[in-house]
Amino acid sequence: MKTCQLIAPSRKISKKKLEQAVKNLKALGFHAIYDKNILDRDCYHAGTVSRRVEEIHKAFQNKKVNFIFSVTGGYGCIELLPFLNYDLIKSNAKPLVGYSDITGLLLGLFKKTKIPLIHSPMPGSKYFSLKNKYLKQLDDCLNGKKHAIRINSKNIVRKQFFRGNIVGGNLRILISLIGTPYELDTNNKVLFLEDANERPAAIYNMLLHLELSGKLKNIKALILGKMNQCGKYKTLLMKFLKRLNVPIICDLDLGHSQNMISIRLGSKITFDTENSCLIFN
Repeated sequence: MKTCQLIAPSRKISKKKLEQAVKNLKALGFHAIYDKNILDRDCYHAGTVSRRVEEIHKAFQNKKVNFIFSVTGGYGCIELLPFLNYDLIKSNAKPLVGYSDITGLLLGLFKKTKIPLIHSPMPGSKYFSLKNKYLKQLDDCLNGKKHAIRINSKNIVRKQFFRGNIVGGNLRILISLIGTPYELDTNNKVLFLEDANERPAAIYNMLLHLELSGKLKNIKALILGKMNQCGKYKTLLMKFLKRLNVPIICDLDLGHSQNMISIRLGSKITFDTENSCLIFN
């Protein structure tokens, strides 16, 4: 049984969520450990910045830990980025798993270290499910194994072959990092985006922001997740997508969903048009 460490780098968590995360990871064959102060609270957050930064550093330094999982997301991850020791993390590289607000931590580490980073279900999230049909993918991503996902024709907006390194994450968090030392380089990349609980007009404006900042100028393809609890956003979304001349796949289970696809940031992805499937290397 491999050991993983649970961290709470964002929103404060309850004992119930922590226990659920431990239980879910055990069902996946992991022995989960965590910092004794993981339930600390500082306003909205899981303790002070220094507590959360120290927790991350200890998780990477612990030689007994194989993988690191964020319990859940929330808000506040990006405030940790200036205080992380990226040399320490890089020299103790191991996969880190999370999504939603944890996109801030993933993209910051991706920019500074290129360690294995997995955009994937978090074991304490309400969206985590042991019945997730893509759950085996998480193991493939953690261990760098090749795998593939078949794409329904209704999800393909513009069907063209593409191959490239995939990057992305939560749309709002990605936007918040533009203009900082941690902003995402999308040049010649396959970009994936997901979000939840946003107004349709807000999604449209954030996509415009991406376009105006040049983040969509040289992408190889765009993959969009389902924007859960975002109202009737698809009309505005399709209006925006007409502006782009790249392969586009929409409505995948990439984020806030019971069936969630795992993605290893920076991994090679190919769209096989003949068989309508995404192949992850």
